[in-house]
Order: sequence, then C-alpha cells, then structure tokens
Amino acid sequence: LISSSSSSSSSSSSSSPSSSYSTLPSSRSRSGGNIGGNMGGFGVTINTQRRGMASKKHKRIIKMAKGYRGRSKNTFRAAVRRVEKGLQYAYRDRKTKKRNFRKLWIERINAGVRQHGMSYSKFINAMANMGIMSEADLRNVIESGTSNGNDVGDGDREE
Repeated sequence: LISSSSSSSSSSSSSSPSSSYSTLPSSRSRSGGNIGGNMGGFGVTINTQRRGMASKKHKRIIKMAKGYRGRSKNTFRAAVRRVEKGLQYAYRDRKTKKRNFRKLWIERINAGVRQHGMSYSKFINAMANMGIMSEADLRNVIESGTSNGNDVGDGDREE
C-alpha cells in the first residue's frame, strides 16, 4: 500500500501541472488565433471588401511597374514613384516623337522637291496658294505613296 500511495501521490503531482499546462495553450489558441472566432470564412470576405479600392490601385501600379529593376517592381511606394516618372517620360516623348516625325517629313519633302528645282518653302507656299492640298494632305501622300484625288503632277511638266 505504501508503494501504491507513493506512486499515486507522485502521479497526482505530475498530473496536475500537466493538466494545467495542457488547458492553457488550448484556451489561448481558441481566443487569440482567429479574431471573431470561426465564422466559416466570413471574416475573410469582410477584409477584402473593406480594402477593395486600395488593393485594385496597388495591383494596377505594380502591374504598370513590370520590368523595372529592384524594389520599384515589388513595393508599392517605390513603384508609384517610378510609374509616375515613367508616365511623365511617356507624355514628353509623345510630343518629341511628333516633332521628330514632322522634321523627317519636311526633310523628305524638301529632298523630293529639290530634285525638281524648287525649295520646300516655295513648294508649300505654291500648294497653299493654289489650294491643291494642305501640309497634312501632303504628309498622307508621302506616308501612303498615293494621293487622294488631287494629283500634284505626274512628272510630265510642260514648259
């Protein structure tokens, strides 16, 4: 009996701390893990609905930053800076592109007109005075290679 009572006292002393330790983590895991308890996924939909516009904005900016180097492609704050700067460059360079193409058209027209012994300015002035076509129409002729009904000349000049 002594051995059984000593074993029972030792087992009771060891069982009481283990039981208190086992209940403590389980109670913590129930209250602290999921705020709002087990709602069957309802808490997740509330979060996405509450942050809908911000998430769309972030995703759009990160998508626009695709191909950038470093944090600029991953983090929103850095991506916003790079994307805005890129849009500024795009706006500026659209104007530059139009300017460069206009210079190219003028050079081509000038080269073609000089083969016939005339300068660009005199040619454009003569076209405007005759009302044959505007400079925009002339650009279209050069781009497509054909005129739209108004023939400037076939190359057969009568003198």
